[in-house]
Amino acid sequence: MRLLVFLFFFMMLLDQRCWAANYQLKDEVLAYNYGNFEQTILIGSQIIERDPEDDTAHYYLANAYCRLNRLSEAASEYNCCIRLTKDPAIKSYSEMALQAISNSQTNPSPSSYPSPGQLTTADSDEAKRISEEENHVLNRHSREAQERIDTINNDAKANIANVPKEIYQYDPIDDCADRVPNPDYDSIVDNINRKAQVKIHAINEELSETQQLVRASYQQRLNAVLP
Repeated sequence: MRLLVFLFFFMMLLDQRCWAANYQLKDEVLAYNYGNFEQTILIGSQIIERDPEDDTAHYYLANAYCRLNRLSEAASEYNCCIRLTKDPAIKSYSEMALQAISNSQTNPSPSSYPSPGQLTTADSDEAKRISEEENHVLNRHSREAQERIDTINNDAKANIANVPKEIYQYDPIDDCADRVPNPDYDSIVDNINRKAQVKIHAINEELSETQQLVRASYQQRLNAVLP
């Protein structure tokens, strides 16, 4: 039974890592097709550090190096592609790029020959629009959550301000009421703060779930556009 439980949670973790890796690879492809080659190199290097045998990550990393005229690094990545890939298109294009590098061509990137899964201009524009819309939606949810949290904090401060720090206590000897520290002040304030924190925690949990749903929804839309 313990083994089954372990395997269940292991597979869940594996699925999460695979989803994250796929999401990051889409980011690398998107960065390349937007012409952000430094960002492509940054993301591609992170992917390869985690999975050195990811041929697609190596390929777009090599293309980005080519675009920046870092030909020795590009050649190394193209050689990795040829060694690792089972995709004949990636292998063919990598061999073409290496031949171009060996012929000392300037910037022998896939601008002169096809790139597997390269976005069309229309697809690139649509992917950019989807990403911008996703950011807008995420920011709106974050702002709304922060406004609710600010309201809770302000209400808590107002409630605390209304708690008397001193109370009148009757003294039967002097037959009068004296002002004394409120013995319940700290507990009342703690209770107000605790209730506020519970509400804020619930808002943050709701925001986190909402953001996950939004990202998953927009990722599906990106998957339909990206190669």
